[in-house]
Amino acid sequence: MHGDPTAPRQLSLLDQIVSVRPREVSGSRSSNRADWQKSWAFCLLLKLHRTGQDYLVLFDYHDDVVVLDSAANPTAIDFYQVKTKKGGNWTATLLLRRDKGANDELLNSIIGKMYVNKIAFPTTARTLNFISNAQFAIKHKNAPDKTVTVDGFELAELCKDTLKEFSQSIQKEHNLDYSPLCDIITKFATDPLSLDGHATHTAGEFANFLDEIRPNGKFAAVPGHRAIATAIARKTNHERSPDTKEELITSKGITRAEFEQMLATVVSHEEEKERWDAINQALTTEGHPFGDVNRWRNAFKKYAVERMDFSNTVLMATQRAIKSAVAAAKLENPSLTLRELISGVLQRFDSRTRNAPTPFSRDYLTAIVLFEASEE
Repeated sequence: MHGDPTAPRQLSLLDQIVSVRPREVSGSRSSNRADWQKSWAFCLLLKLHRTGQDYLVLFDYHDDVVVLDSAANPTAIDFYQVKTKKGGNWTATLLLRRDKGANDELLNSIIGKMYVNKIAFPTTARTLNFISNAQFAIKHKNAPDKTVTVDGFELAELCKDTLKEFSQSIQKEHNLDYSPLCDIITKFATDPLSLDGHATHTAGEFANFLDEIRPNGKFAAVPGHRAIATAIARKTNHERSPDTKEELITSKGITRAEFEQMLATVVSHEEEKERWDAINQALTTEGHPFGDVNRWRNAFKKYAVERMDFSNTVLMATQRAIKSAVAAAKLENPSLTLRELISGVLQRFDSRTRNAPTPFSRDYLTAIVLFEASEE
């Protein structure tokens, strides 16, 4: 039995995220505190990638950081509000406090902002999270008569009276006629990421991560960290609201597949030289003219640097197209010479792009073929 063709189409979760416009964000943060959020997001990417599971991370869209459990067909969302504090601990009073806006209207409290996402995505919001460099001074349900300092807690762990305060505050802010705290996991956590040295800390975390995924690999860890951090900053700072899920992912997100591609570009100068030496030997053996080889070498060195600029969307699209063409050509005939591979891949590329104008010279495209074909 077929469904009613006139019934409204059920929106996918990605379509819902686009159609539900984020709340307006008031106030501003110092540059360093905003950068701390981006460094924390970088470390979260590493943590998610270690799990081996699919993910899509959105930056500064609906919340400071949003994690979906799939890039293609997500079913659950984890929301992260990231906030730094120069001194002292977070208390219930601070988390529930409502400041006034420009026109004296009451703004949402921290917990109120968190719960906005549960209201917007009632069936798919999995957790609400508050992340900070500071600790929390709370009254735990197991010792309600004293205040303890902790690195993290779930809302349900608070003492009865404090929990009632949170519940009543959220109900009042959002005009709810029910207790809102029993239907979603709400977490608060202190992160060890240094407030002043977060960039150095994140660079060290990235270097350790690279050692984990390829213990004997040769990586350009410093420029690689800089390139990925720049991509995160660009997506965080992108202000135009997306109109489609494809635009959402491109402008505000990083998928597992995209992060894999980023990692593949983090090649050290030593490995780059080794690759070219092997390519040069093969080109010389095949009898390519010296002038051609020399031009390709210069383009190869230029591409080795520019391929780590993830904000260059035209180059990234060209790279993906050529990598796909290289893989298809090798699959079709694993015994191709470099001459045959270059010719075949560029023909596939021209066909795929329908000979559309490209900002890259033929030598540069050839260098991309040679570089991507040299990856094992």
